[in-house]
Amino acid sequence: MSKLIVYRKINWKIDCISRELLCKGSKYKSVSKTITVNLPGNNQTQWIIEFSPNLNPCEFSIFKLRVNKDNVFLKASLFVEKYDGTLQYISSSHGNSCEFDEDEGFTFPNMFRPQDMLAQNTFLKENTLSFIIELELDEVDLEPTKSSDQLNKGLLSLSDFEKILSFELSDLTIICSDQEEIKVHKFVLALKCPILMEMLEAEATDCGNNKIKLNDIDSKTMKALVLYLYTGDLVINQSMSSKLLYAAEKFQLNNLKTICISSLSESLELENVLETLILADHYEEKILEENCIGFIKMNFYKLKDAKDWIKLDMRHALKIMISLEKNPITFNITSSLN
Repeated sequence: MSKLIVYRKINWKIDCISRELLCKGSKYKSVSKTITVNLPGNNQTQWIIEFSPNLNPCEFSIFKLRVNKDNVFLKASLFVEKYDGTLQYISSSHGNSCEFDEDEGFTFPNMFRPQDMLAQNTFLKENTLSFIIELELDEVDLEPTKSSDQLNKGLLSLSDFEKILSFELSDLTIICSDQEEIKVHKFVLALKCPILMEMLEAEATDCGNNKIKLNDIDSKTMKALVLYLYTGDLVINQSMSSKLLYAAEKFQLNNLKTICISSLSESLELENVLETLILADHYEEKILEENCIGFIKMNFYKLKDAKDWIKLDMRHALKIMISLEKNPITFNITSSLN
């Protein structure tokens, strides 16, 4: 079984939202949008997402519309982009992945109330709500179908993206730590990642050409980062989350950083929780640190002989000991990631 985390940013305008009417509790029709998720091997899945602002709390649902397999297992998480551009974690389908049949779906719990959208311009910006859906698919070895060409029409696939990166009109080449070269376009980097663009331009100028070296980021991580910058999509296995977190911190990509933190929180296991705790402390990510400590507390006797204990410093050990002395707590991954 292969496992990928596929991220897609969904933006669409919700029409006829009036602050005056919303405050009076007026009804609004549900809005929906179809999304296509591109997977390796020219495989695709299609889903329909539906937002109902007229309920209190608001309701957000996701349904399988089409998939090249009888069923697929999916764990979905929901973020909403706040007025200031940061992301807020809303909810997720907890526990094991849900099996989505053709006529079944998942409704996210704990959505915000309609009036919350108006509080200090929290979510609503020019009548637009921007959502990010995190899809974690199990068993993505899907078989292509005859109608896959129809799905590809008008869409940018991963294979198309590979062609863009090798296109002759690219005007900058990134040489990664493993010496693989990635061709990019300055105008895209200038729009999506000004910090990276400034670093690349400075080094390219010093070298007198349009090639620059990034000795601390490998090509696999850089390709995932560039794909995210170009398309807003992110296909990433769990082991890459920490590498992408480093890149997000380096280039000040706060939304990507939030996604990586969420991925690390969702994928805590006995084999990686101590290492993830060190990572959370390094990046001063309190929510991730609390999740790690909660996981350690619940699995302390299984972890007591783990080799990674020697990597922890006294601060980590003290926090864990304090947690063990307190009343039992429940591990929680639904906290906001700001």
